[in-house]
Amino acid sequence: MRPQKLIPVCMLLMLLLMGCQPPASDPVDSPILSTITQSPDREIEASITPQPSVTPTLMPPCYLTELPADAASSYAVLGWQAFAAQMGINLAYFYFPADCSPDSIIRDGERILYSSLVPDDRIGLVVLNPVDDGMLGVFYEHLVRHEYWQMGPEDYPALLEDSAGVNKNLVFLRVDELNGDETIVGNPLEVMTSLAEHEYIHIVQSRSNPTLAEMVWGDKDYQYFIEGYANIGNVSSQRYYFETQAAIALVQNLDLMNRGGTLQPGIATALQELGMDSESFLANATPVYDRHIEAFFLRVGGQAYVDGLRQGVISPYLLFVRAGSGDLIAYDVIRALFNKLSTSLTPIDRRAVGYLDGPLDFITPHHSPNHLAMFVTGVSSSAWY
Repeated sequence: MRPQKLIPVCMLLMLLLMGCQPPASDPVDSPILSTITQSPDREIEASITPQPSVTPTLMPPCYLTELPADAASSYAVLGWQAFAAQMGINLAYFYFPADCSPDSIIRDGERILYSSLVPDDRIGLVVLNPVDDGMLGVFYEHLVRHEYWQMGPEDYPALLEDSAGVNKNLVFLRVDELNGDETIVGNPLEVMTSLAEHEYIHIVQSRSNPTLAEMVWGDKDYQYFIEGYANIGNVSSQRYYFETQAAIALVQNLDLMNRGGTLQPGIATALQELGMDSESFLANATPVYDRHIEAFFLRVGGQAYVDGLRQGVISPYLLFVRAGSGDLIAYDVIRALFNKLSTSLTPIDRRAVGYLDGPLDFITPHHSPNHLAMFVTGVSSSAWY
């Protein structure tokens, strides 16, 4: 035997018997995992507290909803309050001070015009100091140019590029004309109360005729008819003196036709051409304002005369007040009646036809100041206002 060879063999045998084991490594910390159980009476709280969302802040309006003392005590505002009390309607005020910024005037003007700030059971009085900016600047310039103290929806929608959806329960007033001017005839408070009625009639007209302002400023015949109707029996304006006379004469001509038996057939023919009949006309519910019409004819003709105006399936009174309140079907019927009958009318009757036939210029009137006296016996022209 060779002893030197035994040593490697023995070492090999020892390794086989002990097995191969890797050297021990340094200890490493391992994460401790555990299961979190929720107790029945315990809520898990969020680890991140949600922050409230940011809401855009609306700029406060520049206008005041309470009038300054001098405006609140003016004849215009007191007149509106007196009329509103008679009618049982509410008023809302929007007073624009002289120091409103251009941006706020533009923003607030659009807010009033295109929102529901003034619902149908209210009238919004927008009182303007001299202003140049936005649509309110356009409105103020319109008031000044035409020497209007106030204007309603017979005017301002026609000044807008987009009149769809505009609020028509508004009346715009000039702060420098809240007490009128030197042209007022009679008691200023009575004049301004009548003017409130006049403007309210235009609001009623706009509810029946959505294109009222556009027609008023695009059709002189219609403008004079609408303004004459709104002016009957009150002292709101001498501006439409002759148009008011002609409107009254028109009613009386309708009455004469009715008494003569030609009105009802004429109405039936006109309605047939419009694709309607008397029944469908009467079934068409239309807002009507006629307090001033009834009061006027009661004053000048008495109850018997007013009762006569209301005779017939479609009476002269009903046809007139519906047309005057903005009903375009009634207006078209009246035009058709007078267009067809104009060749057979007497010279006196033809004056009323001219009311719907051609323009009436109140600056250079072509009507006789006394021509209505031919129709209302014993009533002088000075009694109409």
